[in-house]
Amino acid sequence: NMDIESGALVEVKSGGELEVESGGILDINAGGQVRHYVEVLSTASTGAALSPFGVSIVKSTKTDDSFTLATPAAAGVMKTIICIGGSATGSVRVNCSSGAKFDGTNWIWDFKKGSVTAPETVQVVASATNRWYEIYRSSADGTAIASTDT
Repeated sequence: NMDIESGALVEVKSGGELEVESGGILDINAGGQVRHYVEVLSTASTGAALSPFGVSIVKSTKTDDSFTLATPAAAGVMKTIICIGGSATGSVRVNCSSGAKFDGTNWIWDFKKGSVTAPETVQVVASATNRWYEIYRSSADGTAIASTDT
């Protein structure tokens, strides 16, 4: 057993891991929290990288902007992308990084063209290290998946 004092931090360095073995429990008591990675990117240069973890909030005021979603590290990784704006004539595009797809076939996610008055959201989970699977999208007609660059 290891006691961690109030205000202390357990840090897992790059390449390290915190493993809970079969039958083990990671218990978050009342008031405890698990923090998720959140990044905010605005008006991307072409192909700006999105982390494969947590939440990415993207915004564009140019004609078209594209972001590249990193390949999932493992099956079960969840990712949320929120688009909070777009230009009147362009779209915000999220491309999968090399070798990955959103549904096994398609590698581009386009948020709708025009002024986005309400945030558009898509949530995906990795079913493998090369495949994101859509589990939620906020608008049936506000986003589209494409298999080729249009």
